[in-house]
Parts: sequence; structure tokens; C-alpha cells
Amino acid sequence: APGASDSSTFSATYVITQSDVDAGHVTNTATASGTAPDGTPVTAVSDDPATTTPNDSTVTPLVQSGSLVLEKTATFNDANANGYAEVGETITYSFKVENTGNVTISGIMITDPLVSVTGGPLTLAPGASDSSTFSATYVITQDDINEGEVVNQALAAGKTPIGDPVNDISDDPNTVVPNDETVTLLPTIGEIVLKKIAKFNDENGNEYAEPGETISYIFEVSNTGTTDLFNITLEDHLEGIFITGGPINILRVGETDTTTFRGIYTLTKEDIERGHVDNQAKVFGYNPKSVEVSAESDDPSTLEEMDPTVINLKGCKLVVYDILTPNGDGSNEYFLIEGLDCYKTNTLQIYNRWGRKVFDTTEYGKNGNVFTGYSDGKGTYERGKKLPTGTYYYILNLTHDNNYTERKVGPIYMITD
Repeated sequence: APGASDSSTFSATYVITQSDVDAGHVTNTATASGTAPDGTPVTAVSDDPATTTPNDSTVTPLVQSGSLVLEKTATFNDANANGYAEVGETITYSFKVENTGNVTISGIMITDPLVSVTGGPLTLAPGASDSSTFSATYVITQDDINEGEVVNQALAAGKTPIGDPVNDISDDPNTVVPNDETVTLLPTIGEIVLKKIAKFNDENGNEYAEPGETISYIFEVSNTGTTDLFNITLEDHLEGIFITGGPINILRVGETDTTTFRGIYTLTKEDIERGHVDNQAKVFGYNPKSVEVSAESDDPSTLEEMDPTVINLKGCKLVVYDILTPNGDGSNEYFLIEGLDCYKTNTLQIYNRWGRKVFDTTEYGKNGNVFTGYSDGKGTYERGKKLPTGTYYYILNLTHDNNYTERKVGPIYMITD
């Protein structure tokens, strides 16, 4: 009837589509039609009472929520399968992108400050995910190995249908921390090798080792691990050795240092009597994480590993023959001492059993200067006479080329009958 209205007779339901959500609204207009009493048709186009515009379409806004989630996983590729990361080996990165919003995201790209990401752009409908479009490969450097890890994070970015930006920083799915960096641990090994080389310095050139002469040592330090080493020092277990040089501030992977460390050792009488000097050094360094790396020295002249360095000494071999039979048969006619030519000078005194000197000379053994059973020398007992059978005692003083003096004493058994 004229002036009457109705709000309950008509209703409608519309199922929203993804296109509607992407558009951000649903817009439509209805038409009412009827017939006047005289049969004239009457129509009207709907109006949105929420606006002041007459007969305008009804607009239903739809809330848009653009949202992305990016997951980044890493795989270390041990190319030579030795269990350690090395320069030139790689890390492969995989990316999973998921649209967790309610609108389609288009133009999705992934950027990473560490690597160049291939693939894309990508369009994802709400609820959809993609794990195959994007990938990246990173080549490991020595700095990475020194750090023991590679840490980085990527960014996924796209746009909603109305051009609003949507982005997400990557998350490591292997942790419970949200949006954290992807950490790739690199297996490393700190390893150092020390070679110790000895050289006998025959200062007087007589081919014999004597007290006061020296041995020089050369030390070769090699970094055979996978990380650089720092603050490298050396110590030697040989008492009396003098080490110079060092520390080595940094020794790169694969490098060998042959010049920094030197050693010098002065021979003692005990060394020469023993006939050799053997000793071992130890080298210390630190990896980038300040973990100590050390090794005992190795003698490169042998096949054994990390064995002491041994240098054999050819000392002057002195042999005293303590039986004398000066009876004219041609055997043991004089007091024989072998090896006197190894020394610079010598003196020899011989005493009888009562302590009286019966022989005294210098440079014994040269130019026929030998004891044949006759008393001889300045201040000797019964000089010029043949001595009787009995036990005598000698004092032999030996002077080396470096003026080091040693003494040897012992009995002489002489038979003159």
C-alpha cells in the first residue's frame, strides 16, 4: 500500500570468491519491480543507504590480509667426502615460500645478501606454498672455515592485488626461534706439523765432534689443517738449546714457514761420549676460536712419524794400550796411544808405583816421541835408565782445538824381562 515498507520478505546469500577477496569488496545492485492497479509496471534500482549518493551500488568491503612465510634450509656439500669443509666446496640453499594470507600474492622474489638467488617471480594463492622455484649456491671461503660456520638470512617480497607490499624474512625451520638466521656449521680441523732438521757444525774442520762445537737446528712449521693458525710458538726439550725467532703471527692453510725458528746447541763432553744427540721440539698455535693446536717435531730423515731428531757424532776415539813389553821382539815395544791426532796438543807423564815421575813429554806420539821403557824427560827419576818390570801410572792431558782440556789416567803394565 502507499507509504508501506517491507524488510523481511526478500533475502539473498552470496558465496565470496577469491577474486572478490583479491578485489577487496563485493559490489552489486538489485532491482525491485511490481505492477500498479492500472497494470503499469513499476521498477526501482537499489540504493546503498550508507551513502548519500542516490541509487548507488551496495559495496561490501572485504578485509584483506597479505602474508608470506619464508623458510630457508642449507646443505653443506662435502665434495671430496673427507669430512671437512674446504675452500671451494659449496652450500646449497633451498627456499620454501607459503602464502599465509587471504589474498593472492604476485611478483614474489627472494633476495639474499650472501648469494644470488635464482628463480621467480612467483604468484601464490592463499594457502599455497612453493619449494622448488627458488634456489642458491654459495662457495665457501677460508674466512668461512675460520669462523666454522656460515650465517645468513633471505627476504621474500611480493605484492597484494591492490599493490600493497608483502614481505617476510627467512626462518630456519630446524630451530624453534622464529625468523632466525640459517646457520650452516662447517666441520674443521686444526692441524700443525713440525719438522726438525739438525746439522753438525764442524767448526775446526777436523771431521770430529768436540766439546764446544755446535749443532744447528732448522724448524719447518706447516699448517696442514683447514683453518688458519695464529700466534705460533715453539719450545724444545733439549737442555741447553738456544731457540730464536717467533712467534709466527699467522700461518695460512697450506703454508710452510722455514725461516722463523732457529736453534743452536753447544756440544758437551757427555754428548760426544754418548755418540749422538737426540731431542724433540713442540710447536703450539691457536685456531680462530682460540683453541690450541700443537704437535711434537718429526725427523724428516726417517720414515717414522713425530720421532726425535737424532744426529750421530763422530768423536775422537782415544785408545790406550796399557801393556808394554820392550824386549826387542817387535811386539808392544812402546806405550801405544791411538787417536792423539784428534787433539790440538797433549802432555804425558808416567809415574812409578811410588809416585816418582819417570817420563814427561809434550806432543806424545809425534816424530818418534814415545815411551819405550826408559826414564826420560825433565825432572824424571833416574833419567836415561831402563825401568824395571812393574806397574806404572800415566796422566794424559788432551787439549781440543777450542782449548777445552780433558784428562785421562790409568795404569801401564810393563814387562822388560
